[in-house]
Amino acid sequence: MKFFSHIKVYPYPMFMIYCPEGYKLTASDMRSIFKKVEPGDVLLRGYVDYLDGYFIPGMFSHAGLYVGNDRVIHAMSGGVFEEDILTFCRCDYMGVVRPIAPASIKNEAIAKAYNCIGMPYDFGFDFNDHSSVCCTEFIHCVYESVASELGIVPREQKVLFGLEKKYVISPDDFLMMSGMEIIFLSSYIAERQKEQS
Repeated sequence: MKFFSHIKVYPYPMFMIYCPEGYKLTASDMRSIFKKVEPGDVLLRGYVDYLDGYFIPGMFSHAGLYVGNDRVIHAMSGGVFEEDILTFCRCDYMGVVRPIAPASIKNEAIAKAYNCIGMPYDFGFDFNDHSSVCCTEFIHCVYESVASELGIVPREQKVLFGLEKKYVISPDDFLMMSGMEIIFLSSYIAERQKEQS
């Protein structure tokens, strides 16, 4: 019975997946995030063994903007939307990076984020056209007035399963931007780094 309790069944397409662990983000990690996160912070998340992780370069596969009051705005395949931070935290590991900018800039970005709700997702990853946005392009868009000062600048990378090169921002890029401060990395990342060294 223990074995069967770890099998997930997805009706479309018909798949069964053995997953005994569930999400790896710990309660301790979540408490740390909730204590440290501030409005305007960029939240990064990733998953172990999810298909998108094989096609998005780096450790993290998604980014969102914390807007305060336990809410996150981010872009996924259905477009830009707002959700509870607890829902956003359903993942295997997370990072939090903070723009080194005054509160007025962060408030401006949050206001712009609310105006983006409902925008379609950019499956073509065109960072020159903000009529539709992918997750990192959304962050670039809301901080556009100070993007170059923060280091939120697209760089040439392989996209679309490595078949094409475009100027984009990957979620991991936020960890290396000159105007961003790393506030939190989940325990899973530290464990993984120990294993690799």
